Amino acid sequence: MTAPSSIRVVARGNQWAVKREGKTLCIRCFTTQYDAIDYARALAARLRTKLVIEARGGNIVDKYSPLLQ
Repeated sequence: MTAPSSIRVVARGNQWAVKREGKTLCIRCFTTQYDAIDYARALAARLRTKLVIEARGGNIVDKYSPLLQ
């Protein structure tokens, strides 16, 4: 399995979704942004890819790369 270019945390209605960049389906949804970021950070580290965190408006608020840790 090839690693996706990045994992993203995005707002989806009243929830926060973890999804692969460029895909419409989410990997998993959470009620809080904190839980979504926690799950996405572990997933990005396991897949050795970047994590991009978006605010509700779609602006990028943070980036994380396990390769730089």
